[in-house]
Amino acid sequence: MTDHVPDCWAIASDFNLTRDSSENNHGNTNVSLSSAFNSTIERLNLFDLPLVDRLFTWSNHRSTPTLARLDCVLLSLHMSHTFLDSSMSSFPKPTSYHTPILLRMSTSIPKANLFRFETAWDYLPIILPAWAPSSERGVAAMMVSSLKVIRCMSKAWARRKQASPTLLPNCKIVIYLLNVLEEGRRLSTGEHLLRRDCQDRLTLTVRERTAY
Repeated sequence: MTDHVPDCWAIASDFNLTRDSSENNHGNTNVSLSSAFNSTIERLNLFDLPLVDRLFTWSNHRSTPTLARLDCVLLSLHMSHTFLDSSMSSFPKPTSYHTPILLRMSTSIPKANLFRFETAWDYLPIILPAWAPSSERGVAAMMVSSLKVIRCMSKAWARRKQASPTLLPNCKIVIYLLNVLEEGRRLSTGEHLLRRDCQDRLTLTVRERTAY
């Protein structure tokens, strides 16, 4: 193993290890494994990017939960020097034991504009009949007319398939607040049930989107 990691590298993972006792809510740690983990990070000259808005990234979701920071992002020395404004923040963890983490790194490389098509099985059978240009008009007029009809039908189709625009954000906010609250105290039975209801609603939404 070399003494450092060359070039720009970011290693993001669930390492299933804590660096010290402060990275779990019980204050317990395996000293031998933690020491080996820390020694490897120091020997490779890696920088452990701090998570700015959460103490822990994993929970077993029990009534008396075990919370720990198992997920982290390690930057090579070159990476940390190249991207000085790097930061790491979290998203709500609606259905997972792990907290999703967002890594932000400044760069001058332009981003490509991506177009994502809705992969719903019943989209094309509904929309294709709208593509019925009349031969009595010019080619450009037929194209514009057909595109306008398809646009209107696409919007109507999307409205029928989408859940309430406030339902999912509200569920995520409730889950996020309860997860943060859990880091300081035990949740009540009602709070556990509320979080589970929100998680079930989000899980159902994921299944519906997969089906459509």
